[in-house]
Amino acid sequence: MKRITYIEIARAVCIILVVVGHYIPEDSPAWYVTLHDAIYSFHMPLFMFVSGYVYRLSFRETIRYKEFVRKKFNRLMIPYFLVSLFVISIKLLTERDLHVENPVSLSSFYEIFYLPSAGAFLWFVYTLFFIFLIIPFFSTGKKLVFLFVASLILFILPVSFTRLFCMEYLRVNLVYFVLGCIMFQEIHARAAAEKISPVLLFMVFSVLFMIENLYPGSQSALISPFIHLGLAVSGIFLILYISRCLESKEGLFKRLFLGLSVYSYTIYLLHTTFEGLAKACLAGISVGLYWNNTFYFILQAIIVIASGLVIPVILHRAYHGIRAKIRFRTRLQ
Repeated sequence: MKRITYIEIARAVCIILVVVGHYIPEDSPAWYVTLHDAIYSFHMPLFMFVSGYVYRLSFRETIRYKEFVRKKFNRLMIPYFLVSLFVISIKLLTERDLHVENPVSLSSFYEIFYLPSAGAFLWFVYTLFFIFLIIPFFSTGKKLVFLFVASLILFILPVSFTRLFCMEYLRVNLVYFVLGCIMFQEIHARAAAEKISPVLLFMVFSVLFMIENLYPGSQSALISPFIHLGLAVSGIFLILYISRCLESKEGLFKRLFLGLSVYSYTIYLLHTTFEGLAKACLAGISVGLYWNNTFYFILQAIIVIASGLVIPVILHRAYHGIRAKIRFRTRLQ
């Protein structure tokens, strides 16, 4: 599949934001809480947007629906179930000796078939799979525009769906996936979006963020969806602008982001496990260190976030290295 460099960079930026966003200890400094809230206002919509864009990039009309679903199930749901079993087992085995966030029980082993019980963050995988069940019927032309309008209406309406099978997440995230599809398909729309001033995007994002956090009326069922949509869209296009800037410059950051993009799914599946282990280990050795001390907070944040990024990459490379050796030896035999 052809890769579009700035989209790959955007995906890498997104996975970094995801890992940072999932680190929010109690008594975090006010500046970090604000940063966390800002990240949360757009980072998953960005992930959905990139997923939609990449889907349209790799779209093939000739592939049969059953084959398409089978590939997506193997790509998304099999890792989802394996990681869920792994995470639940780790939590059950370590809960007596280490502090476990979001504890689980034995019933979690069967709940994973209809809820992301192993970790709330796994809603994304479940939701993305259900989107892939729908999107082939609306992949091009007017059908895609119709789906965008329908998903936008579902997003805005003051209704909620069941949490089972992550249907509520599907309701509020489908619009961003379809927007990514449209941005790939409609050249004129993409060109117009690329001309939007980053200063304007930042101002819109900042104003909406302040309104959401300072104006109580912004939480009403009628106003809140529009603010969330505005924050997400302005955040998405701001990150895309930054990604295009990085694309145009050769250097360490570009190579780092492109390399990290390859492991984005593995990082997403495993990062909370290793962040959690790092936090538990640090909690056991950080006697006398206080969260309200900025230096120590930043130091521990770097260690925890790096654990969530680096360890999954190491495991991914080790796994594929072992597979390659096994295949090589099999061929020799």
